[in-house]
Amino acid sequence: MAYISYLLVIGYNLQTVLASGLRASITTITWSALIAAGIYLLLHKPSVEIFDEGVRIHNPFTTVTVGWQHVDVVEAKYSAFLQLNSGEKITIWSAQAPGRYHSRTVHSSEVKGLNLTSIIRPGESPRTDSGVVTYLCRTRLKSFRDASRDDGLQFSVRRDSTVIAIGICNLLLIAVLYILHI
Repeated sequence: MAYISYLLVIGYNLQTVLASGLRASITTITWSALIAAGIYLLLHKPSVEIFDEGVRIHNPFTTVTVGWQHVDVVEAKYSAFLQLNSGEKITIWSAQAPGRYHSRTVHSSEVKGLNLTSIIRPGESPRTDSGVVTYLCRTRLKSFRDASRDDGLQFSVRRDSTVIAIGICNLLLIAVLYILHI
């Protein structure tokens, strides 16, 4: 979806450059850069990496690395999240849960072999991103605890300010273009 959005933005820029003058092209390219930064933040960047020792969560503005020894529970309500032993809750942006009526569409054959002992909630459906992430994280967490290990990844939070700085510069450029009436 992110790549299709990028293609639409590029097509819009090409059409403006070929059909309009320099002023319109500069304005279009500036606004398109801001839109592309938003697409990157919301669609392209969020992801999850799951390891035997822990999980790395790439959210739009932060990258959080958590070892399984710090995780208390893995749940999915509005999106998948990790509840840490310290009480902190880390939301996984790339694993959004579906609506509340989704659980009515889950067929019994979809959950066969998943070792589920109770009724699943909509966010735990195997057809959703949150369900897949929740299941994989719970499986790795269980095997980590069964092995009685405590040598998981160290907890770290890395803030990503590059895209924010690009967005601020882009907004300043848009303000200059607006003031100069370009």
